[in-house]
Amino acid sequence: VFTFVGQMGNVVFNLVLKHLFKQPRPVRDHLIYFGRYGMPSNHAQFVFFTAVFTTLAAGHRGSGGASAIPFKPLVLLFLWALALLTSFSRVYL
Repeated sequence: VFTFVGQMGNVVFNLVLKHLFKQPRPVRDHLIYFGRYGMPSNHAQFVFFTAVFTTLAAGHRGSGGASAIPFKPLVLLFLWALALLTSFSRVYL
């Protein structure tokens, strides 16, 4: 439930930021229309939200017990690497 509510808040926050910055999308060769404004990236913001939420949830659960995430440091490292690569791709690719 918290993930869903957080993601919906994230979507609203992204729309507010897009209309605040009003940065047009870069011109590309294809003619697909994705909306009026391009920054901040929905993809990058979603992945960073997921990384932050998972990090906080993993820290809140503590260590041990049946609900412990196996390989927690590797999962968190993967999520943060994915967030950084997604942000990089939104700017440079």
